[in-house]
Amino acid sequence: MKQKLSLFLSCLAIAGVAFAQHDKGSCNSRKLIGMHLNAMDLKTPQIWKDNSGARTFAGLKEQDLGFSISYWQTIAPQVDFSTKATIMFHDYAANDRGTYSSNYNQVGAEIEPTVNVSIFKPENKFNAFVTAGVSAGVYSKKFGAYVPTGFGLQANFSNTTYIMLQSQYHFALTSDVVKDNLFYSLGIAQSMGKDKPKVVVPPPPPPVVDRDKDGILDTEDKCPDVAGIVKYKGCPIPDTDGDG
Repeated sequence: MKQKLSLFLSCLAIAGVAFAQHDKGSCNSRKLIGMHLNAMDLKTPQIWKDNSGARTFAGLKEQDLGFSISYWQTIAPQVDFSTKATIMFHDYAANDRGTYSSNYNQVGAEIEPTVNVSIFKPENKFNAFVTAGVSAGVYSKKFGAYVPTGFGLQANFSNTTYIMLQSQYHFALTSDVVKDNLFYSLGIAQSMGKDKPKVVVPPPPPPVVDRDKDGILDTEDKCPDVAGIVKYKGCPIPDTDGDG
């Protein structure tokens, strides 16, 4: 238990460092709503923990399926907070606690808040991110908790639609309710509204210069160093007969 909590706190510390290294003024405050198809693998972690057998991965037919609805919001440059509401179909009572149950359609309901730190800026076409959080759920009428950690890949379509592929390891904090498991997710997320346009500060106006003080700006004055009149575009009255 202590090792799992230490792992979670370390992940949060990494996210905090990433937050501190960015300029808050450059944050792109996006909000997303997503839907995801999930697969939960309870068998592979048990195989790997059993040193007597070969370390293999469970096939898709040996995994349990479910779905999630998620909400994502940017809280700092390249840092998102997300919350998932998940429904998973699995015989928790029989397979996870060593008891017999004839009900093979039991439901686990989870709430999973996480912090997600991206490698690249949100507007990149392709991105990768790491995830950490503390989550809880109800499994066969029993309360359980776990620490989700993992990584994800994201494809960005015009900053409005995102395809997300995630892989997580769930460290069980209540192993008597649900054991450690690998968790896979494929989903699509849609932007809520449009990003606010960046405010562009216009350049300052050019300085007003009138060197000869004749009331005609140097930009319009053909004789900027000699006082003149408007009729002659800033030049003095010409002496056409040469009498001075």
